[in-house]
Amino acid sequence: MGRMSRDKGARGEREVKDLHNTFFKELGLNVQMQRNSSGQADGGGYDLVGLQFLAIEVKLQEGPYQEIWWKQCLEQCSFGQTAVLWYRRNRIKWRVRMIGTVENVEMLVDITPEDYFRWLKVRLAIRSATQQLEDGFR
Repeated sequence: MGRMSRDKGARGEREVKDLHNTFFKELGLNVQMQRNSSGQADGGGYDLVGLQFLAIEVKLQEGPYQEIWWKQCLEQCSFGQTAVLWYRRNRIKWRVRMIGTVENVEMLVDITPEDYFRWLKVRLAIRSATQQLEDGFR
């Protein structure tokens, strides 16, 4: 991979990281997403770390969406994690690909960042409520 391509990828990762961190700050959460430099150096691993249940891959490319990106995202996702692919072309808005549930059927969905953050807010609330219940039984 050439330097310009790596720089573009790093720029995309920073953009998505910053979107997440702004979202967490607005919710008053003490969560910080970081670029996964150690995982990338090992030749694998997803791009952003900070929430254990997410495996986020980021692609900023000149060309159109490529199915291999989703395959890579799934391969780097561990059991119990949600695979999330953020992708966009230059001067085009971000899109988010993940498994979603529509009328009780799981399927692949391509959504806006706004819809993704709406999903993430609900997911965080469910995790928090579940943790509170578990703590109550200890």
